[in-house]
Amino acid sequence: MKPKLGGVFLLLILVFAALIIANAALVHGNPIPVNNFVDLQSEIAAATPGVPVIIEITGDFDMPREILIPSGIEIILEGAGILTTAASRRHFAVLTGGSLTLSGNVTITRASTLTYGGGVFVHGGIFIMSGGGINDNMSTLTGGGVRVTNNGVFKMSGGAISGNTALGNGGGVYVELGTFIMSGGVIEGNVSERNGGGVSINNNSKFMILGGNINGNTANRSDGGGVHVASGSMIEMHDGKIRGNTARWYGGGMFVDANSIFIMFGGVVSDNSAPAGGGGVGITDSVFRMADGIINNNTAISNRGGGVFLQHSSFFEMNGGVISGNSAVGGGGVDIAGGDSMFEMNGGIISGNTSTDVHAGGVHILGTFVMNGGAIHGNTAQWSGGGVTVAGARTINLVGERRELYIYGMFIMFGGEISGNIALGYGGGVSVHGLGTFKMIGGEITENTAASGGGGVNVVGTFEMTGGNIGGNAVERIAGGGVRVSDIGTFRAHGGAIRSGGTNELVHQPDGTFVEFDNIGVQLGVWSQNADNEWVFDSCTPVESVLPAIYDLFRGWYYLP
Repeated sequence: MKPKLGGVFLLLILVFAALIIANAALVHGNPIPVNNFVDLQSEIAAATPGVPVIIEITGDFDMPREILIPSGIEIILEGAGILTTAASRRHFAVLTGGSLTLSGNVTITRASTLTYGGGVFVHGGIFIMSGGGINDNMSTLTGGGVRVTNNGVFKMSGGAISGNTALGNGGGVYVELGTFIMSGGVIEGNVSERNGGGVSINNNSKFMILGGNINGNTANRSDGGGVHVASGSMIEMHDGKIRGNTARWYGGGMFVDANSIFIMFGGVVSDNSAPAGGGGVGITDSVFRMADGIINNNTAISNRGGGVFLQHSSFFEMNGGVISGNSAVGGGGVDIAGGDSMFEMNGGIISGNTSTDVHAGGVHILGTFVMNGGAIHGNTAQWSGGGVTVAGARTINLVGERRELYIYGMFIMFGGEISGNIALGYGGGVSVHGLGTFKMIGGEITENTAASGGGGVNVVGTFEMTGGNIGGNAVERIAGGGVRVSDIGTFRAHGGAIRSGGTNELVHQPDGTFVEFDNIGVQLGVWSQNADNEWVFDSCTPVESVLPAIYDLFRGWYYLP
């Protein structure tokens, strides 16, 4: 009897369908349940290159040896379980061309290695973390939780890296010659004995923050409580939070060092602290470009730069964003500590910052500050320079041949505004000290207040005005609602206007004098400089009692109202 042709075709179709289903199971990966180390190691060893293997962890177990993920092998861990390991071991090493994904509720914990990467070592491969945890691991060198090197890539979209320790850099994560992309998850409570309590990025590496939180990490003996970036590396922050981290010296939230670049498009750096400077962000020999985002409520406990600290040939370009609510001994918002560092402000706002001791509620300058736009508003100094303090210093090198080094602070104002700031002593808006120089070409210094003198500007150094407007400033005691010039200060005016106390207006004339008008346009007199370069007032009205105090012969001060 001949077999029916239709039955043969049906059999072939069923066999073919079974092959497709089997192949789909290999390609897309039906989870393979595993509850012990031997089976885990066996399944990974049996994996076919190019075919993803999904392993479902179904219980807790110990890993007596490290498992390697070689080239071409893609392993996905899901399910729930706690994977521990013996002393001097890590859990996984992902080699070049290999891939490991950690997801679900799988936790890698209690590893301790005498080398790198307490939990996972990414040596040229790809490590993806969408869930689970890497907790309470330790490295005697770098990367208490994870170490990435040799052009490896770490992508984190979920899960937690917490409670890890590195005796070197990178308590949570260390990246060297690699890339770290963080779009979610948490890196918290990690500790480094050196740099980067949470994350350390080094040696031409890249770190992109698209989301997630880096919270409560500590750099015990050095810099970058939350994040440390160094040696030609780059970090971009688009979203996410760096909050509540602590450094021993600089950069509580982040420290950027050694020819590195930080570009901030968004996100928040807040509530971090560092005693030496840069409670929020510290920059040394590097570049910081801020397009947007918030740096707020950070603290430099013992020095300057509560929000941002710059030193040693650094450059900060601010085009947007907010630096607010920070505090420091001086320079509550920003401190430019090095004479060769520069801050260019084209937009954004520096507001609500406070100096806890003496000078500079908003910005302290021992380098160069160029202001083209934006606002320095509503900052407070305990003594002078509510908005801005421009300083100059002389240091003496006593090692070998005696040498003196002069550091000149320079503020050049083309635009923007310095407004609504308060000094409990002098210079509500601006205070210029010692070797410091302020050049006003445009912009406005308005509505600032000082308790003792110079509601708008206090000059103990040099102030040169060729344009712009100083107006509506106030002083509570003594005089100089607009400008106060000390006996060692220099004020030169070749343009612009000074409005006194929100009422009188001083308009510069081609001959170098100022004509003063009252609030209804009546000319009151002319300000000019005598042979001793002292500003004196020639009244046009016999009622001189309406004029503010202009010159105190006994004290040697003179004031522009």
